[in-house]
Order: sequence, then structure tokens, then C-alpha cells
Amino acid sequence: KKDEESAILELEHFGTVKDPESSECYPCRILKIIKVEENQIVITIKGNFQKIPGEEEVLKRILEQLYLGVDLPFFFNGDPNKFEWESNQVLFLGEKKSPLLKPFEYTGHHFKAYDESYNLNFEYSLSSQIKANTDSIKICKFPIVAYAFTDEGYKKIYQGMNLLTQFKLKKNFEYEIIININ
Repeated sequence: KKDEESAILELEHFGTVKDPESSECYPCRILKIIKVEENQIVITIKGNFQKIPGEEEVLKRILEQLYLGVDLPFFFNGDPNKFEWESNQVLFLGEKKSPLLKPFEYTGHHFKAYDESYNLNFEYSLSSQIKANTDSIKICKFPIVAYAFTDEGYKKIYQGMNLLTQFKLKKNFEYEIIININ
């Protein structure tokens, strides 16, 4: 659905999740709703595992050992040396600025990147319908770098950043990612 102010995209998939300890698979339905409005994007991911009598142990292993991972790549045009990031859950002692290109992993529900060259902020807020699940979200950030052949030989070329969010799976789950760009 699209109008002059916003757009909504719904994607639904019925599939299976493989048991990490056997070749058995368990049915799962995932619905992803993407709402875009001005400078904000809201991504809602809902899912549920069907109930199969006699297969409770397979589902238990899946829920205990696997996570839902969501890749959130983005790109800044400015000088990579002027990129910074912060989070409400991370305190950098003794550091004035935290470089964006340095890989980092933490547990939290907030991430904000800043491109000083263009005075551009890119902010993620992650949540779950269950507070305990919000407190267990893992966030990994790392640069996307291509190793390409150029006129000067092979060079590492910065392509962007990736934020990988890992959400705990439940029998029924719903997670929301809010992206603000300003």
C-alpha cells in the first residue's frame, strides 16, 4: 500500500526451521511488515511455530539454540574517519569518540551512527512485545569491505556498515525495529 506520505509492504513466508542437532525440520510462519513514513522506517517481524504433537523436543532445541538474525546494512557518503556511533547501553570510558568502522558486539536495544561530514544521524531502536526478550537482543556492528583490483593493485574498499541484530526465538514472537534518519 502506498500513498503520497507513506508506504507499507507486507511479506509473509511459510517454511521450516532445521533442528540444530538432527535433520528434522519444524514448520514456522514469518510475517514482515515494513512501514516507511518521511524519515522513519518501522520493521515489524512476527512469527510462530506450529504445534506438532510428539515433536516438542525438536521445537525445544530450536528455541534454546537458534536466534532470528536481521541484517541492517547502511552506507554513509562522508569521510569514514569522521563516522561515530553510540548506544544507550554502551559507555566508552576515556574515549571522546567511538569509531564506527571498528567491529563491536553488545547486548542492547539502541544504536545510533553519525556522519559528521553530512551532519547525518542514523538511529535504530529495537523492541519486543516481551520486556525480557528486549533485554537479550544482541547487536553486532562491522564494516562491509570489498577487496577489489584497482589501477594501483588490490585494495580494501569501504562499502558500508552492517548491523546484525539477533533476537531470541519463542513459539510466538514479535520484534520491532525503528529506524530514524535525520
